Amino acid sequence: MDNPVSLEYTTLLNTIQAPVFVVDASKNIIDINNYAKRLFHSLDVIGKSCKDIFPECQKSCTCPVDEADYKIPTDSQRCKQVMILNTVKEEVELCIIPVQTAHDIVFLHILTDNDIQNRQNLVMLEKNMTISTLASGIAHEFNNMNAGIQGIVELLLSQEELSSAGVKDLKTILKIVKRATHLIDQLSMLAHRKPSKQMLVNIEDIVDDCISIIKPQFMDAGITIDVIHKDRLPELFLDANKITLALMNIFLNARDAMIDTEQKKLAIITGQDDTYVTITIKDTGCGIKEENIQRIFEPFFTT
Repeated sequence: MDNPVSLEYTTLLNTIQAPVFVVDASKNIIDINNYAKRLFHSLDVIGKSCKDIFPECQKSCTCPVDEADYKIPTDSQRCKQVMILNTVKEEVELCIIPVQTAHDIVFLHILTDNDIQNRQNLVMLEKNMTISTLASGIAHEFNNMNAGIQGIVELLLSQEELSSAGVKDLKTILKIVKRATHLIDQLSMLAHRKPSKQMLVNIEDIVDDCISIIKPQFMDAGITIDVIHKDRLPELFLDANKITLALMNIFLNARDAMIDTEQKKLAIITGQDDTYVTITIKDTGCGIKEENIQRIFEPFFTT
């Protein structure tokens, strides 16, 4: 059974409204909270030495890890430190608090400097504005190309001498082109240049359309797809493009996760309960690493 004191410590970590670095007696960072993860983004801080993050610790103050008597309660310490963030040295304010765990004492290095968090938020805002401008430009260029492709395909479909197989292939191309148009719409919405469109649609039809597009790729990869529609679901007022984009991302991520697995199977089940319409998606892939869970909803995040 988990030690209750240790359990309380790990639960407490993410309730602190500031970046926290947990340092053990060997001066290694053994854990960080969600605020610290957002501050360092994709940088793997856990496992690093304390001096890798705070290189001038002993110059600026007496190291509380060295000075600790390893008895609780002991004094907390406030000090200014130099921290390396994105290869840049930043002067920050820290509150260092010793905490008893199941087997030892660790030291919570709490970043109390709001300025650095605000500066990092400003940097992220500037990056997002850059991405929005880039997305708007890409959307415009692709929209022009897509319109040309769609026009040619529709012209070919109007010809009577096409074989049934040719008509089927062209309709598949047209469906993919429309899917690309939906993606362009998403880029435009990300850039705040185009409003979201909501209408009455059926979730099962959206799922089936997605499967028809991805099925050839999955067959080539040796992946079987099982789709189960438990009940005919009611139409819902929603943005079909956004739902399609979300499902396609999940399906393609599932494909990538099953590349090296022996069993390759994707199962999609649609249904409803008393309150919600549900889409259950299961695959036999490797899953998502814990450190990436917090970032899966960030625009353009990929591993």
